Amino acid sequence: MTPVWHRGVLANLVLPISGPVVWYVSHGDGVMSARPTTDDLVDAAQAVDGAGSLRRRGLARALVAHLASCHPDLVRFGRNTAGAQFVTLPAGWHISLSGRGPDIVIAVGRIAIGVDIEPKEAAALLLDMLTPEEVGDILSTAEALRHFEWLRRWTIKEAVAKLIGQPCQITPESIETQVDDAGRFTARCSDYHAHGWTRITDDHVISLALTQL
Repeated sequence: MTPVWHRGVLANLVLPISGPVVWYVSHGDGVMSARPTTDDLVDAAQAVDGAGSLRRRGLARALVAHLASCHPDLVRFGRNTAGAQFVTLPAGWHISLSGRGPDIVIAVGRIAIGVDIEPKEAAALLLDMLTPEEVGDILSTAEALRHFEWLRRWTIKEAVAKLIGQPCQITPESIETQVDDAGRFTARCSDYHAHGWTRITDDHVISLALTQL
């Protein structure tokens, strides 16, 4: 199930779409989020970054409404015990959100989904967050590429943790990842198996995770 990667206004996202959609929004794109509901305002009031949370949720509402062909006011969200957001209405839709500063990525699909975005400038080499196999893979690459390879693994781990629904409760080193040169990856966390794609922009690394069937 290949994802559709989209940037810009939703009017240019032509329907119908059978697979998941990953929508990237950056400052200056001229994209408007949906009008906030009372529930959105209550949720934002409890967030550390209230304004950012409100914008991400408004964009998610707009994307779900576009894909489901319904009015944005009919879209409803909830949160699980770990704080991850999910769609309560319309039924059968799944979301995942990630944002760094003015840059936001939202994934929506008909199956469980997880997404993460990180700026390339955030690349590090924190090997204690990797499995021994991942450390070996990264150290076997050219030295100039190691920080980027670490960032790719990090976004995959974050996306998988969101896919499972426990974005703050799963340790990165407990998620095992394998990547290929085509931007595809597989991952495993205990008995949970996932797969997905990593996409590189000029400034960011974005990973999308889906359940491995």
